[in-house]
Amino acid sequence: MLPLAGFADVLTPPFGKPLVHKAGGSVLEYDTSWEIPAMTGQVPGCHWELNAVSHHGTFCIVSQARPIGRNRAFLYAVKRLKPEWQNTPVGMAVMNREAELGRLISHPHLVPTLDANTDGDEPYLVQPWLQGKTLREFLSRERTAKPAETIWIIRQIAEALVALENCGFCHSDVKPCNIIVSPNGHATLIDLGLSRRMGEPALPIDRAVCGTPQYMAPELADASQCIDSRADIFSLGLVMSEMLFGKAKRQQALPVELKSLLHSMTDKDASKRPPTAKNLVRHLIAMELALI
Repeated sequence: MLPLAGFADVLTPPFGKPLVHKAGGSVLEYDTSWEIPAMTGQVPGCHWELNAVSHHGTFCIVSQARPIGRNRAFLYAVKRLKPEWQNTPVGMAVMNREAELGRLISHPHLVPTLDANTDGDEPYLVQPWLQGKTLREFLSRERTAKPAETIWIIRQIAEALVALENCGFCHSDVKPCNIIVSPNGHATLIDLGLSRRMGEPALPIDRAVCGTPQYMAPELADASQCIDSRADIFSLGLVMSEMLFGKAKRQQALPVELKSLLHSMTDKDASKRPPTAKNLVRHLIAMELALI
């Protein structure tokens, strides 16, 4: 596994307190004695206790959770629609799609659904609470990553796209805040609610609401177009470019093969991109091995 030198001081686990930055190295030691926040109750009809730790997205609130009556750490996440999206066609479509794909596909780099109830007035689903930070948190500190680190992360997400592709879906919302990287460098693609079956029309929602136009493939702007995983490849290429150069487009020497692949991934013409996520993974693995 590659040492994520540039990520070490960003990718801390929830409640983990960095103690020592070892001299001459890049590995942080963590205090594993977690402080459990105060309880905030439970969702009606939900057999999970929630605590005060939560994240707010466009559609959902994600809270740390544990099974009711279990005196254990909060190792799970309960995802609920925000009040303004409850009982709306879009909100229910997002929740149902995430529950569907999280149960259908089992892959180490794709967030799973462990439990769900999408029939009631307050639908919810349960996922593992992923330790780590989003890639956005790393990039927001005006950091860049080395080519080897970048390929390591991007290849893992590309493998998640292969799993979706094999089931006939594309994620359609690949962006840094939907990629969680653990302290040991394991990357997971999250937020499957906007995933589309290849050839299926988009949800009836202005994508600008999601704050993602800057990562969208051109064909995603046209809801009438049939899309495939090449749209995800375009978005992942933009993520890779941001990891390597930052938003300020800093200069960094790249291997010729990586520069060529990045250029093809971000081509506005879908026919000039890698044809499938599986094909992309093969290219990334070859470059990864060459850099060892």
